[in-house]
Amino acid sequence: MDDSEFTLAAFRGPLERYGHQLVLAVTSGAELLARIDEVDPPDLVVLDKAIPPNRLEGFETAQALRARFPGIGIMLISFEMEVEDVQRAQRLGGDGVGLVQKKSIARISAFAAVLDGVANGGSYVDPDLRRQVAARAEREGALDALSAREAEVLDLAAQGLSNQQIADRLRRPDGGALSDRTVEGYLKNAYQKLGVDIHNGRVLASVLWATSGRRPPV
Repeated sequence: MDDSEFTLAAFRGPLERYGHQLVLAVTSGAELLARIDEVDPPDLVVLDKAIPPNRLEGFETAQALRARFPGIGIMLISFEMEVEDVQRAQRLGGDGVGLVQKKSIARISAFAAVLDGVANGGSYVDPDLRRQVAARAEREGALDALSAREAEVLDLAAQGLSNQQIADRLRRPDGGALSDRTVEGYLKNAYQKLGVDIHNGRVLASVLWATSGRRPPV
């Protein structure tokens, strides 16, 4: 959803070349909510955060979509975003939420990869927006409390990987594969230590980790 038909047309062709099928293109939140039942529920919806006055803006549309389709991926894009947008994204609930500033979309291939991650349950926050998060200093003590594996899992979540993608990347000490449920357990432990909502904390926890400048212990 974008209020500019030119932007919709510009994204469509390149994204389809990277395997994304565009099933519905609209220019307002109201139109999207009215027409989404015309198609099978999509894996991901890309929304413009800022829509002209008297029209549903991106976060309002996202909340309405999540109420109807709890597992749907949400990618919000805008020319500029603020720290408060991270908190608003957290309140959407669940995983599969992304925030991207249009000025950061330098390569369609990279943007398509980010969309893949969010569609599969990952979270993503624009690098410039991460740097705006001022909570790092307040969270330093909590970050010290993370175990090596919790830090490793949170670092991958901050890169936009879904639980299953993290499980595929990591191994147990005995060399066996992790399950996505085990990954979820590590993330919940990390959320509790960071003081963020255990159910909706993936976005904010990922930002807190990413802005700390830390790397998992080797």
